[in-house]
Amino acid sequence: MSSRRFMLLALLLGLALFAASCGDDDPTDPVADTTAPLVVSVSPSQDDDDVSLDETLIISFNEDMDAASAAGHVTLSHGTVTGTSWTNARTLAVTHTDWPEGTEVTATATVGLTDEAGNALGRPSPGSSGPIRTRCCC
Repeated sequence: MSSRRFMLLALLLGLALFAASCGDDDPTDPVADTTAPLVVSVSPSQDDDDVSLDETLIISFNEDMDAASAAGHVTLSHGTVTGTSWTNARTLAVTHTDWPEGTEVTATATVGLTDEAGNALGRPSPGSSGPIRTRCCC
């Protein structure tokens, strides 16, 4: 009789372990990223004076960005963007034609820039880097 109790106890323990192991392998569903990225800093910074005419514009974001989204989504009030490159997942370097001497230049990162989750820039950033006053021709 004692062996029957032992077998019954072993069977119940086995069923309990089996029942405990059943269920969702991943009980926590990943949370979707729906937060829009933002520009957190720009260099040269707003109201900088005597900026070199060919100074590379550096735009930093608060989260990792989709590198392919940069092309065509940074504009300048003077000069033309000639290239963009990512120095890391959050920092965009923008090259351009020489800015005109003695002018104020405003750079704008537009909502076409997206983070790695595909969220568009939270808002266009007009003046995020400007006005920047270029080196005077005097």
